[in-house]
Amino acid sequence: MINLSFRHLRQSLLMIAFSAFFLLSFAKDGEENIRLNQLGFYPVGPKTAVVVSPQTWYFSIMSPDLKMTYYTGELTALKPWKASGEEVKIADFSNFTLEGTYVVYVSGVGVSYPFSIKSKIHETVAKGLIKAFYYQRASTSLPAQYAGTWQREGGHFDTRVSVHYSAASDPSKEGARTTGQVFSAPKGWYDAGDYGKYVVNAGITTYQLLVLYQLFPAYFDTLDLNIPESDNALPDLLDEIKWEMDWLLRMQDPADGGVYHKLTGASFIGDLMPAIAEEPRYFIGKGSAATFDFAAICALASRIYRQFLPSFADSCLDAAKYAWVWGSEHPDSAFNNPPDIVTGSYSDRNCGDEHFWAGMELFLATEDSVYFNGAKPYSKGYGVPSWPGVGLLGNYSMAISGDSLSKQRVLSTANSVIARVNTNAYRTTVESGDFYWGSNGVVANYGMCALVAYLLSNDIKYLEGSIHSLDYLLGRNATGYSFITGFGSRSAMRPHHRPSIADRISNPVPGFLVGGPNSQESSRGGETCTDPYPTFAAKAWLDHECSFSSNEIAINWNAPAAFLAGGLEAVFNLSGFDLQGLYDKNMPDTVAPQSSVFEITGIGADKAVINWKTPERVIAAIEYTTDSLFLSSEKLICPPDDSTSVRLNPLVPSSKYFVKAAFTDKNGNTTVETASFTTGESPLYSASVYAPKVTEYKSGSLMQISFDGAAGMKAKLLLSQGGKAGTDTLEFTETNGSYTAGIPGEKITDSGILYSILLASASDTLLTPGLAAAPDSVQMTKDNLAIAKAYTLISLPLIYSPVSSYQTFKGAFGDSTDWRFYGYSPDSGTYTGFDNMRSGNGGWLFHKQKRSFTFKAGGIKPDTLFPVTLKKGWNCIGNPFPFPVYWDNILVRSNDALVRVTDTAASAFMRRQYFTYKDSLPDSRNNGAYRSNRSMITNVYNDSARLEPWEACWVYAEDDSVTCLIDPSAQKTTPVLGKKRSFTESYWACLLKASSGDLSDISAFGANEHASDEYDTYDSPKPPSIQSQLQIGFSHPEWKKPGGLYISDMVNSQKGSHCWELNIRSSSNKPVTISWEKSGQASGYLLLCDEKSGTVIDMSKTGSYTFDTENNESVRKLAISWKQSIDPGLKLDLTTWKFSAVKAASGSAVKLEYTIPFSVKDGCDVSIQIYDVGGRCVSRLVNGHKMPGRHTVSWNGLGINKSAVAKGMYVARFKTPAFSETKVVNIIK
Repeated sequence: MINLSFRHLRQSLLMIAFSAFFLLSFAKDGEENIRLNQLGFYPVGPKTAVVVSPQTWYFSIMSPDLKMTYYTGELTALKPWKASGEEVKIADFSNFTLEGTYVVYVSGVGVSYPFSIKSKIHETVAKGLIKAFYYQRASTSLPAQYAGTWQREGGHFDTRVSVHYSAASDPSKEGARTTGQVFSAPKGWYDAGDYGKYVVNAGITTYQLLVLYQLFPAYFDTLDLNIPESDNALPDLLDEIKWEMDWLLRMQDPADGGVYHKLTGASFIGDLMPAIAEEPRYFIGKGSAATFDFAAICALASRIYRQFLPSFADSCLDAAKYAWVWGSEHPDSAFNNPPDIVTGSYSDRNCGDEHFWAGMELFLATEDSVYFNGAKPYSKGYGVPSWPGVGLLGNYSMAISGDSLSKQRVLSTANSVIARVNTNAYRTTVESGDFYWGSNGVVANYGMCALVAYLLSNDIKYLEGSIHSLDYLLGRNATGYSFITGFGSRSAMRPHHRPSIADRISNPVPGFLVGGPNSQESSRGGETCTDPYPTFAAKAWLDHECSFSSNEIAINWNAPAAFLAGGLEAVFNLSGFDLQGLYDKNMPDTVAPQSSVFEITGIGADKAVINWKTPERVIAAIEYTTDSLFLSSEKLICPPDDSTSVRLNPLVPSSKYFVKAAFTDKNGNTTVETASFTTGESPLYSASVYAPKVTEYKSGSLMQISFDGAAGMKAKLLLSQGGKAGTDTLEFTETNGSYTAGIPGEKITDSGILYSILLASASDTLLTPGLAAAPDSVQMTKDNLAIAKAYTLISLPLIYSPVSSYQTFKGAFGDSTDWRFYGYSPDSGTYTGFDNMRSGNGGWLFHKQKRSFTFKAGGIKPDTLFPVTLKKGWNCIGNPFPFPVYWDNILVRSNDALVRVTDTAASAFMRRQYFTYKDSLPDSRNNGAYRSNRSMITNVYNDSARLEPWEACWVYAEDDSVTCLIDPSAQKTTPVLGKKRSFTESYWACLLKASSGDLSDISAFGANEHASDEYDTYDSPKPPSIQSQLQIGFSHPEWKKPGGLYISDMVNSQKGSHCWELNIRSSSNKPVTISWEKSGQASGYLLLCDEKSGTVIDMSKTGSYTFDTENNESVRKLAISWKQSIDPGLKLDLTTWKFSAVKAASGSAVKLEYTIPFSVKDGCDVSIQIYDVGGRCVSRLVNGHKMPGRHTVSWNGLGINKSAVAKGMYVARFKTPAFSETKVVNIIK
C-alpha cells in the first residue's frame, strides 16, 4: 500500500507537467532544426538529415518514443550556407537499412519529425502529385467519390469561347476565324492558382507526364488514381493526360494550323470557386512558342497512345504536322499580351528551342528526316528545362530513343546538377541563384534531369542526385517545411490556389507543389502580405495565400515532381533497374562465400592435393602445417577462381598435417574450411634430414650442413641466396650414412640463405620442405642517409625492438638541434618528433648536413613473412630485409582473409598503390615530390616495383587491424588486379603541378574505362606531408578519408563529362602557377574555371595558369570541367557569366555599374539583352557585329527609358547566329 499526501501528489504532478513541457519544447526545437524528408527513405537509398548549429558531433536513429536506439553515427564538419544564413552539419545514415519508423535524435538539438524506411516510401506522394491534376480539371464537377473532402461543382465548361482580336485567323485562309466568333474548347487543367489554361505551360507539363508513362509503363499500367476513368482500359495516368490533350486539340486554329497561346478571361478573377467564377473567356493570341510546344506534345502523344487509341493517335499526329507547317512559316512570332489582357503572358522571345523540340518529336513519330533537318539548326540550348527553355526535352526524347549525342547532352547537364550536391551545405541540387519564382519547380526539374540521366547510364550518382532533389521538396530545406500540400508532418497549408482559398476547408487540396523560396522583391508587387519575408534567399517563403510569388501552385511544377516521385517508386519497386551500385554502397555484400567441395586427395609421402569449389570466384589462401595451433605455417595464395586443385609439396613423411583454407570474395568476405591428413611413409625418411646440423652462420665463411640417413642415397643441396633469383645445386658427400655439404663463403651473406635437401634412391625420391638461415646480427651502412637541408622518408632495416630515434641517431648525427625525426600516427593524423623507431615502420628524417649511418641489429631469415600492423588511414612502412623486395609480392591479412595486394579483394583492406618521396633541394623545406608504383598519367602499375632497404613509403589502409605481410621472395608473383592494358583513347589523364617560388606539389585527374565516379582503386587520398605551405588536391568530402584531399581522381571515360573541384592551399603569399601535362586523347573539351577571378581557360590550348593569392586566402578552389561540346562561337563557358558591381565616382555620388565579360571565336553578330521576369526587354546592351576575341559590356542599371530598374531577378540573353543562351542574374543595388 502506498500513502501519498496531497502535497506530494501536487509536487509530482507539477514535475510530470514540467517534464512533459520540457520534452515537448525540446522535440519542437529538434523538429525545426533537424531537416529531412518527412516521409522517409528507401532501404537501400541515400538517407540524409541536416542539423542546424549542433554543438555535438554525433546523432542517433531512435524509435519515436525514444526508448530504443538503432544506429549512431558521426555528424560532418560544420559548414555554412550563405543562402540560408546558417551553419549546419549532415547526419548521413545511408547504410542504416532496417525498415520501420524512426526519428533522428541529436543531443542539445532535439528530435526530428518521424520518418519511415520502406520500399514504397513515395507511393502516396507520387499518387498525390498526379491526382492533383484531377483536382485541376476544368469543365467538370469533382464528386466526393473521387475528390473526397475537396468535392466541388463544375465550372468553366468553355463551350462558348470567343476569338479575341489577337487570335483572329489570316483572313485569306479558307474558314478563317474572325474576332468575336464563338467556339468550344472544354476540358484541360487550370494552369496554376488562377483559372486560365495556357498552351505554353501545358507543353512542358504534358510532356513530362507522357514521358513518365513512356519510361515506366509497367508501373503506371496498374496504378489506381481513383478517377472517373479508372475502370476503363486506359492506364489512369494516360486518362488524366488525355483530359488535357482533348482541350489542347481544340486550341489549334483549323484555318491555318497555328495554335492559340491561351484560353483565359481578360483579367484574373477573385478567390471564387469555379462554379461561380463566371467571366467571358477568350482564345487569345497565336505564337511560335505555343505552336511548336503543341506540335511536340501531340507528336509524342501519338506514339504513346497508339497502342491504346489508334484513331486518337492519328488525330494527334495530324495536328502536330499541321502545327509544324504554321510554325515553320512563323518561326519567330513571339506572343505579347494585348493591351486589354492582363492574365499570364508566358512570353518567350526566342523560340528556337521550341522549334528544335518539335522537330525531334515529329522525327521520332514519323521517321521523316525533314523534321530532323528542319530542327537541327536550332539545337543550341540544353539547360535544365523550364517553360521558356525546352531544348533539353528534345534531347530527352532522342536519348531515350538511343541517340548518343543527345545522351551526352543529357548527362552533361545532369553532371552540372549533381556536382552541386557535394558542395552544398544541405547536400542538395539547389544553388543560391535558384531562389526565384518557382524555385521548387527548378529543383523538381533538376531531379527529373538526374533521374533520366540514371536511366540512360545506370550510374547511381544520378539516381542519388534525384533522391536529394525530392528530399529537398519534402523537408530537407532551409524552411523545414514539406512544400507538397498534404504530405509531411509540417507541410504547406495556405497555398495561393483559388479552390483551396474559397472552399472554406482548413486543409488545402493535397498533392500540390508550391512555388518555394523567392528572394526577388520585384516579383512581389501587388501582394497584400503583412508578414515580412525572411531575409535569406533560401528562406524567402511565406506559407500564406497572399504570397503568389512564393506560395502559388502551377501544373509545370507539379509535373516534374510527379515524374520524380513516380519514377523513383518504379525504379525501386520494379525489376529491370540496376541498383547494384546502391547495394554495394549502402548494403554491401556481407555474406561469406561457401565451399561446395573441399577435399584432400593424392596423399603421398611428401605431397597431397587440395580440391575446392565455390559458387562464386574467390581467392583461396591455403595454410598447412604440422602445428595444430598454426603458430607457423606454409602459405599458398591462389588467384581468383571458382574451383581449382592445389598441390602441397614438399611435405614430411609420416606426419599429420593441419590445413586451413580461407576463401575470400571480391568484397573481402571470408569463410574458413579446415581439414587434416597424414602423409605416407618413405624408405628415404629419417628425422635427421628434416632437422640437419648447421655450423655457425658467418658472412663470408664456409658453412656446413649435415644429416644422418640410410647409406647409399644420392643427396643434393638446393640453395638460394636471400633476395636473389635462381638455385644452386651442391652435392652431399656420404660417409657410412652421414651426409655433409659445404656452402662456399661467397654464398654466405647478410641476406641469408634458403635451402632444401633432395634424396634419391633407385626406386624413390624425397624433397624436404624449405629451410632458411641468417646471421644473428647484421651491420649495415647507408651512405647519405641524411641529405643536407632536405627531408628523407626512411625506415631502418633488420630486426630490433622499438627504440628511441634520439638514442639511435644521436651518436652519428650529433646535437639534436641539427636534425629531427618525425614518426606518424594514423589514429590522430599527426607527427611526433623524435618518435620511436620500429622494424618495418618509417618516418621523416631531416638534417642540416649530409650524413651516412651505420646500424647493427638482428638478422632476418629470407623466408620470413614480416608482419606490419596497419591502422586506418596513411601508414609509413619500410622494408626490414637487407635486400630489395617486390611490392606486388606483399600479402594482406584482415581477420581470416589472406590475399595478395594485387587481388581485387585486397582493395577492401589496403591499397596496392604506395608513395615514396624525393627531396633534393637543400633549402630546409619539405618541398620534394612523391613517386608511386602506379603511373599518375596512364594509371598502369609497375609490377616490378621494389622497395629498397632503408626506404620508407606511404601506404593507405581502408580499415583498422589490417596486417601487411612483406614477402621477401626473389621471384615476382603475377598480379591479378591492374594488369597492364594497351593505352587507347578511352584512357586519358592530366598531371597537374602547382608551384610557388621553390614550393611545388602534384595531383592528377582523368578518365578511364575501368574507373567509376565513386571512390575506387583509381583514386587515391593525398599522402601526408610535413609542410603545408603549398598543397593541391581534389576535394571529395563525401568519401570521408583523412586529410580530405586526393592526389588522383579518375572517373569513367564513358560518361563523357565531369567536373572536378581542385583545391590549392597556399600560405606563401606568392603567385601560384598551375601547369599541366596531358596524356591520351580526351574527347571533348577541358576548361579550367577560377570563379574568384572569373577566368576560364581552355586547357587544350594553354599549358598553365597563374593567380595571385590574397591576404587570408587559405584555399583557392578551381573547377575543371570536361565537356563533350561547347559552341564554336564561344571560348567561355556561359555559366561563368556574372554581373560584377563596380563603384564608380559620378560627381559627388557613387553609382554601381555591372559588367558582363564574353568572348567570340569568329566575327559575327552578337545580341545581349536584359529581360525582366515578365519577359519584357528592359535594356539592349549589344546589338551588332563583334570581332573575334574577348569583350566586356557594361550596364549602368538603367532601362530603355533611361530610368533605373528595380532590384531583383533579370534574365540576360546572349545570342549569335549559331548560339542562344540565357543566364539568370540578380541585380542588387
